[in-house]
Amino acid sequence: MIRAQFQSWDIRNQPVLVRADLNVPLHNNKIISDFKLKAFEPTLQELLKQQATIIIATHIGNPSEHHAALSTQLLMPWFSDRGYSVSFAPDIATVQTLSQNNIILLENLRFFAGEKEQSTYFAHTLAKLGNYYINDAFGVLHRSDASVTQVPSLFAVDRRSCGLLVEKELRMLTGIRTAPQRPYVCILGGGKPETKLPLLTHLLPLVDTMVVLPALSNTYCTALQQPVGKSIICKELVAECLQNLRTDFDAIILPVDYQVTSKTVSDSARIVAAIDVQDDDIIIAVGPKTLALVQAITHQAGTIVINGLPGFYEFEHTLDSAKALLTSITQSTAHTIVCGSDSIALAEKYNFLPQFTYASTGGGATLAYLAGQILPGLHYL
Repeated sequence: MIRAQFQSWDIRNQPVLVRADLNVPLHNNKIISDFKLKAFEPTLQELLKQQATIIIATHIGNPSEHHAALSTQLLMPWFSDRGYSVSFAPDIATVQTLSQNNIILLENLRFFAGEKEQSTYFAHTLAKLGNYYINDAFGVLHRSDASVTQVPSLFAVDRRSCGLLVEKELRMLTGIRTAPQRPYVCILGGGKPETKLPLLTHLLPLVDTMVVLPALSNTYCTALQQPVGKSIICKELVAECLQNLRTDFDAIILPVDYQVTSKTVSDSARIVAAIDVQDDDIIIAVGPKTLALVQAITHQAGTIVINGLPGFYEFEHTLDSAKALLTSITQSTAHTIVCGSDSIALAEKYNFLPQFTYASTGGGATLAYLAGQILPGLHYL
């Protein structure tokens, strides 16, 4: 098991570069859920106790260029409200001018082209900001971004460490990865089908039941030549989904009815059978028959992992099925894990989060780890 080592460092007045995952959900420039920020606090407070100079590097969203609505500057009020004295660095050069401050928050890493391009030059530039390196960003350990894989390689073994959050995530998830209580049920939905569908494929042989919800289910339904209207699908993964259905048909549960709208998500919706989706329909959630099917499965489960609840956070009329699923899962006697920022935000919104056995800050990283994959970001930790 990988453990945090930084508590033993002599880092008084030393600059420590901390790769955090503060990729919080935002709406109208406001933080919807501060779960990830609070999860990072133990590492932050330990470094403050050690009187280090802390340079926090994180990302928000997946921008291809500077976008004010995704600036890490939007996090500054959260820190201020909790009594932290934090200075904002809009670029790497500015960090040097703020070196006398205890906490420095760097602008969104993904505003810098070198981060996603895994630029060696960018990695060296970033590494020069600190004499020590900590990765407490569990949610991006499955990525090969410069700050996650290249930067730590530039620090000596005794000057790089995971943070307390990464240590906790690995401790809490390893038992499920190695010996889940059976039946093991995984419920996957939400966006990013191009990322999640391959992870679903890796998880399939490990679980007893895989419940596939919108929008991921749309590609599976397309593979079965079932109608999905104007709903999002991942065309390049239709063949993979069809193969999964051929090899693990009994393990895969797809929706049998939906909540759909014919124009936009904000319009009033209706319930239709899965086979009755019209060409102009948009699938936004699941219907009562699907809920009854999933509820029966969760009541018999020993382990439940959920990532990607149906519906849209900002549109209350789309969230009835999400609330019903959360109720069913948290009333189960199973070991329950919710992961991913959007799912956690919904669980928080309706006060279900404390009823889960564990809430993981990772989305794709959590699923990849549970699927037994090697996380690139762990290599240097």
